[in-house]
Amino acid sequence: AVTITPKFSTSNVLITIALNGVYTQEAAHYVRIHLYKGGSNLSGISTAHGQALASSSNETEYATSLSGIYLDSPATTSATTYTVYYGTSHTTSVGISNYGVGGNGSSRSSIMAQEIAQ
Repeated sequence: AVTITPKFSTSNVLITIALNGVYTQEAAHYVRIHLYKGGSNLSGISTAHGQALASSSNETEYATSLSGIYLDSPATTSATTYTVYYGTSHTTSVGISNYGVGGNGSSRSSIMAQEIAQ
């Protein structure tokens, strides 16, 4: 999650999401991510990662990264929190920030908020 306090109520907030080391346990399933502000779902992204690249339906499918950009107009000067949630298309396991080049658990993910004054 990231929290930002805009200086001006007319400002926009640019949210940049970079999720690395994403995987699904089965090739036929895929990862979904959602960006929330407070309790409101602002945006959802479904990916094709894990859809057809593995040799069998029981093989773990790895992906290098998922990313998204969202421009919000919060119309406030109060602290605003943005959170990323992720899940899967089915009941299989998914993971974020795993399986980097340096081994299991070596990749990092990020979420960044930038104020764009109007």
